[in-house]
Amino acid sequence: MNYKTTILLAAAMGMATTAWAEDSAYNDSINITNPKSVKVIEKDGKVTIEINGQKDNDDYLYSRTIEPSGESVVNEENRRFGFQIPFVDRDRNDKNVVKHRNDKNVVKRRRSYFSARLNLGGFGFALPLNAPDALNFKTSHTMEWNLDHLINVVYYPQGRRRTHFMLGFGMQWRTYGISNMRWTRDDAGLIAYSPWDEGLHKTKSFIDSYSLTIPFMIIQPLGSEVKLSAGVKACFNLNASVHNSFTIGDIDYTEHFGNIHHRKVTPEICGALTWEGIGVYVNYTPCNFFKSGKGPDLKCVTIGLAIAY
Repeated sequence: MNYKTTILLAAAMGMATTAWAEDSAYNDSINITNPKSVKVIEKDGKVTIEINGQKDNDDYLYSRTIEPSGESVVNEENRRFGFQIPFVDRDRNDKNVVKHRNDKNVVKRRRSYFSARLNLGGFGFALPLNAPDALNFKTSHTMEWNLDHLINVVYYPQGRRRTHFMLGFGMQWRTYGISNMRWTRDDAGLIAYSPWDEGLHKTKSFIDSYSLTIPFMIIQPLGSEVKLSAGVKACFNLNASVHNSFTIGDIDYTEHFGNIHHRKVTPEICGALTWEGIGVYVNYTPCNFFKSGKGPDLKCVTIGLAIAY
């Protein structure tokens, strides 16, 4: 610490001496080399020492506010760090500070608030799980458009850079395409599959599913605009149908039918890792898409690109 910083710190401490002369001494010190700037601010009976920057780190910030009661509010942040340990207090605004008392008991004083947010979503490829071995899923027709939290309410219990929670509303479209079989429905209305007839070409067969979604996410900032999100969502499956297309000779034919006995509400587990809103997301469906006994086991994991997720 250079001599200018020492003089300013000594002056500030002297101004607060009368406020806590009757209390036991509170011994604390910090060594800051070559600070970029030092400010001593006196307002409403409070004395604040603010130091910006230090040797080899212009992003360092330290402040201490001495209140008339003698209590000391300390905030220290090293914004160069690219990783933030979960649940550790590093927000330097007045919504989230750490308060040190003279008896050395630490009391955290925080303010919480709500915020509204509009997000986009992502695009990914679904990987079916536990499906019958006879089915060969076609990657280009087994995909997902994931706009599962377009409109959101965010709750910050301990500041913007701390763990927070998000409740949203959105939509999702997912398709399951197979290349070696065709989706069919038997006389009992059950969804099954069967090989394509000979002589057919340009064959396509897939199931479309459209859902409204209500996700609940826990978001943990990791520093440097990196965020880790994890949560669950309820999918209200409004519509699901089968689409088949094929060609005989030079004539194209299509088949379409609904009422495929899909589950109306399904839970999903979701998560994402993003940097400045861009990253990867994962969806996992632990329940069969079809009602019990109404179709083959069809669960999936989706991995995709997240944009403003």
